[in-house]
Amino acid sequence: MRKMMYCDAVGNIGSFALLLVRLVVGVAFFYHGDAKIHHDVDSWMNGMMAAGQSPPPSWVQMVAAYTEYVCGPLLIVGFLTRFASLGLIGMMAGAMYFVHLPKHDPFVAVTDASFERALVYLVIAIMFFIVGPGRLSLDHIFFRTPKLPKL
Repeated sequence: MRKMMYCDAVGNIGSFALLLVRLVVGVAFFYHGDAKIHHDVDSWMNGMMAAGQSPPPSWVQMVAAYTEYVCGPLLIVGFLTRFASLGLIGMMAGAMYFVHLPKHDPFVAVTDASFERALVYLVIAIMFFIVGPGRLSLDHIFFRTPKLPKL
């Protein structure tokens, strides 16, 4: 179970790089979820409609908003990172399936909607699922395998 929760796949420098990515992506997810939950769900939906996108089912919207809101901070502190990244993988795959692919959004577009950001976040979540959070995380503190003294 410990190995599933945390494995030391990178060294100190790699852990610092993972920390930077965790901080930026975690804050972005948290603010996206916070805006959807607490501030203005209606304007978020109206923005999708104005862009010509058909909205996903309402239960999917709420699951996506709470996934961003909860998994963002988990990613920031590096706690239960693999479970959080699994939630984010599902959410970003859902964004691709319900929003971007039905609209035939291009990968990169300067003025129109594209699925570039959703795909980048999806790949980052997959990376955290595979590699883990690194040594600068709560997962490292709670789930690392203790080193036994050599005899």
